[in-house]
Amino acid sequence: MTVPPNYGPPPEQPQTPGYGYQSPYNGGQNPYGSQPQQPPYGGAGGGQQPPYGGGGGQPPYGQDPGGPYGGPVLPPEPPKRNLGLIGTIVVVATVLVLGGVLLVTMNLKGKDDDTAEGGGDDTSESASENDNTPDENATTPAEEEAGSEVGQCLPYEYDVDGSGLGALVDCSDGTAFWEITAQSYDVADIAVDDEGSIVDTAPVYALCGDGWGANQLGQAWTHWDYVYSSGSLDSLYCMKAVGNPDPAEPEHLPVMPDVGDCFDDADRWWSIDCGSSLALYTVVDTIMLDEPVKDMSDADAEAKGADCGTDWYWKMVDGENRTYGILCGNDV
Repeated sequence: MTVPPNYGPPPEQPQTPGYGYQSPYNGGQNPYGSQPQQPPYGGAGGGQQPPYGGGGGQPPYGQDPGGPYGGPVLPPEPPKRNLGLIGTIVVVATVLVLGGVLLVTMNLKGKDDDTAEGGGDDTSESASENDNTPDENATTPAEEEAGSEVGQCLPYEYDVDGSGLGALVDCSDGTAFWEITAQSYDVADIAVDDEGSIVDTAPVYALCGDGWGANQLGQAWTHWDYVYSSGSLDSLYCMKAVGNPDPAEPEHLPVMPDVGDCFDDADRWWSIDCGSSLALYTVVDTIMLDEPVKDMSDADAEAKGADCGTDWYWKMVDGENRTYGILCGNDV
């Protein structure tokens, strides 16, 4: 992959940061929602294509449904019968039976001698111990869950394949970007559609938390990721940015801008120090909707944006393409 999950392409022109979105890696929607919007009464400047958005939808980094994880492996064919060997087998079996009678007779005599010397109990106890001693290398489902990656970190860009997440990094390392906050392998009942998108995201929020994967004002980015095969999930991961900056631009911090914060025209919701030469816009106000609106039209967004009284406004959109608020901003 070339970009982290839930991100979209850079804007063709100043864009309105759409609050959240499901990317081709972790979602099926258009990135960040709306096109650049400006209040009808005018104003100068531009906007940015929204930042990081909600996770979910199409799984691990563009894999085709049923992709590298594949379907069940077919069992090997049973061996073919060789009828020409049957006669030989019967002869050998007869010899073995006669030899077995002799061995049984000798064994019974030896057993009587061992019993007389008191050796029979030791043999029985040893066999019992071997039958009840668990395999030291065996693992239980509970142990596998306990050995999860929760509390460990990933870099800004990471890979997901059939075996799960890519190489982990120490959370104290400067390259650490995402911390795994929750994880589950008990997700086979979570279905995905033919495009690999999660059919019902309720179990995701149950594991990760309400609103997970959508940018919360003034909060670090969150998202989820998963591995799937044969129409259902194999594993599900909830992640949160640890606060380390953009590896490509140290002034970019993975925090959704809130009132008083600044940002630039990047294609993600990075917060930037307002004293930086990169800062282009400052958040003046936010208008939160009582109920999120699915697929809000540009006309409705424009009507809401007119209430901002600022140079620019942006729809805030969650991972299910529902607009839940308007971010109002001015040029720095």
